[in-house]
Amino acid sequence: MCMGEICQVVGVESDGRVRVRGDQREHIVTLMTLEKEAEVGDWLVVHSGFALGWLDPDEAAEATKLRATPPRPTTSPRVSVPAVPAPALAPTAERQPPLSLTEAPS
Repeated sequence: MCMGEICQVVGVESDGRVRVRGDQREHIVTLMTLEKEAEVGDWLVVHSGFALGWLDPDEAAEATKLRATPPRPTTSPRVSVPAVPAPALAPTAERQPPLSLTEAPS
């Protein structure tokens, strides 16, 4: 599963794109998927070079905090599923040898 990156706008480019900072790196993303322009300080969800949505500062802080938290180990036991045997070949009245590449069907 892919997750969007939480980024803050740190600059506005002349071509309608914005420079964002997220996960300790900066990159430029397009706003073509959003209805309005972004301003420096805005928080965005970014994936594959596209701004996908807006976050308010509280949502951005919470999302960043959640992503920085390591996952808890699960305590539920693993359930093993028994293997299913392959179906048996149906009996035929007469078994034919397989055709070779040079034989034509009759």
